[in-house]
Amino acid sequence: MGGGAGATGSAGAAGSPTNLGCIDGACLNPDCKPYKTAAAIDAYPGTGFDAKPSYIPNDVIIPTLDDVPDDIISPPEMAKGAGNWTTQDLAWLAAHNLHWDLFINTDNACDLTMSPPPALCETALKNILKSHYPGNHTVHHYHLGSAGADGCADATCVKNELMGVETLINTVSAGARPHLTRFRAPFGEPFQSPTAATPMVGAASAPFAVNVGWNLDSDDSNHDDNGKCTDPAGVCLTGAVVATTVEKLIKTPGTGSAYGIVLMHGIFGWTKDALPLLFDPATGYMVKNKFRIGTVEDAICWKYGKHSWDIVATKSGQARAPN
Repeated sequence: MGGGAGATGSAGAAGSPTNLGCIDGACLNPDCKPYKTAAAIDAYPGTGFDAKPSYIPNDVIIPTLDDVPDDIISPPEMAKGAGNWTTQDLAWLAAHNLHWDLFINTDNACDLTMSPPPALCETALKNILKSHYPGNHTVHHYHLGSAGADGCADATCVKNELMGVETLINTVSAGARPHLTRFRAPFGEPFQSPTAATPMVGAASAPFAVNVGWNLDSDDSNHDDNGKCTDPAGVCLTGAVVATTVEKLIKTPGTGSAYGIVLMHGIFGWTKDALPLLFDPATGYMVKNKFRIGTVEDAICWKYGKHSWDIVATKSGQARAPN
């Protein structure tokens, strides 16, 4: 997905696609037009969590993969197997010339902040930057707005979580991507179910990126309990079940209970197995049922009539480049 988004870049060693924001001229909204009437820029702009978003055409599905990249797991776990699923997902996407939105952690499924970082993780990261739409998923995948060992309770912590990813991506890309203007809060918190902390997290994150929710959940992440599959009998999820979950929600254009941005994760074998069932350009469910595949940037443009980087520039007071 790509093309005339008014963005240019040069393909360097660290991976900088020639059309940032709209790769290969195949995105659905290259001119960044609102689908209906452009929404006003909110205090903390985002795509929301509505199952049927009014600003996205009902025949559009937008695949996203969270928590990437991951490394080899040795010894293997029950739920994640031997790991390295991001690399395998990227190979499948490359084989079909597909360009997706992937939301990056820099110290979660693997620690890219190490010196040197794990080789497979670094290679996967460079692949994402070269061929896909990178998004910020925070450094550690903490619960934003919450206290505790895995929480991030104040504005300084939230900013550091986003800035840490940006700093690493800027280094890996040799300055080609100094900012990432699309952001998904881990667990959707605290935007999906607002709390008293939502204004703080929103205000802290808005100068960095547009918050990207989801409109339907593939349920691929809810079957891993510290490396063990959650089924009482120890039976792990399958790609066919993940695919069926999505298919039941979207049905056919205009008939399903949800459409738009799909939440998936790039760190599970069952998700890898679901991708061809859903998204193979010749045989997958989407093409057979006449769904179109879009990008998160398409959705942001359909909602606001502005690119994420232009929206963020109004919040940060500083120019932001296409990414």
